[in-house]
Amino acid sequence: MTRYCINGTFLSEKRTGIFRFAEEIIKALDSLVGENLDIVLVVPKHTSIPFSLKNIRILEYGFLKGIPWEQTFFAFYALTHRRIPINLCNVTPLLVPNGYSVIHDISYKVNPQYFSHWYGLLSRTWHCLNYWVITHFARHIFTVSEFSKKEIEKVYKTDSQKTTVINNGWQHMLKVEPANDSVFAKYNLEKQKYFLSLSTIAPNKNLKWVLQAAQNNPDKTFAIAGSLNPTRFGLDLNLDELSNVKFIGYISDNEFVTLAKNSEAFIFPSIYEGFGLPPLEAMAVGAPVIVSNIEVLKGIFENSAHYVDSQNAYINLDDLLSSKLADSNEVLNRFSWGKSAKGLLECLN
Repeated sequence: MTRYCINGTFLSEKRTGIFRFAEEIIKALDSLVGENLDIVLVVPKHTSIPFSLKNIRILEYGFLKGIPWEQTFFAFYALTHRRIPINLCNVTPLLVPNGYSVIHDISYKVNPQYFSHWYGLLSRTWHCLNYWVITHFARHIFTVSEFSKKEIEKVYKTDSQKTTVINNGWQHMLKVEPANDSVFAKYNLEKQKYFLSLSTIAPNKNLKWVLQAAQNNPDKTFAIAGSLNPTRFGLDLNLDELSNVKFIGYISDNEFVTLAKNSEAFIFPSIYEGFGLPPLEAMAVGAPVIVSNIEVLKGIFENSAHYVDSQNAYINLDDLLSSKLADSNEVLNRFSWGKSAKGLLECLN
């Protein structure tokens, strides 16, 4: 029997879109695993796990967290227990590189201009090392879109048979209980009278586009959720100069559901993405979606989203939203965590 161990270091860290992918894939995989596969989810000791599993065993092992745990204790466990690692979040244990790994995108490699600050340079160096190791030594590579697959093959000259696309899904949103209407008072917003955006200060997320759109549409309100820490990327943005922009900080999944479905639209003007999960989540709860016209997003949302030029925020949002779109179910029906878990499982088998 083949024995595997899933790298669970992400469960000890703050949730991101990539970590959401890892969590949902593990839960979907758990429902598919049969007796012919022995899979254990290995996490640092004292890790709080927000879900239960029936078929995949959970093991707390070793101290430390994050990269130090992943590169020492997880690697040691895989080696000493002769298990094949499954890495779901862009990074592999360098001492055991011959596992199965997911590369969500290679932005650190192809967009060096985004990572000129010391933190960005350090992170870029680390991720580019992992990209190289994974593309040269992994048994198989997974990625989340056909666009990212093409990028990996173009840059690292990998064989097309070595990489399999397993997309993100949206079904987790069905399990989220919407926040009650007090959320509007909490953030000083009125139903159907604001645009919602979920962003970070990372340059590829293109926060500047939203700020420029707000400046060009002074009669509209823009609510921006997420962590905005300019020092991480060395950016100098004046985030307080526009009266029609509200920075509401981190929001829960419950709040996201209520705020997205009651917004005029969800805005996602990214310059570069591996997939683009937030607009899919917004679409899943019924929000109109405005996304940039980059290749990956056009491939995902096709005729069911409103498109904008990521370099041009001079746009009339009312005119944009008046255009007719295809049924969002045409998009939603193409993506599910179950389909992606089956794709991963087929490669393991």
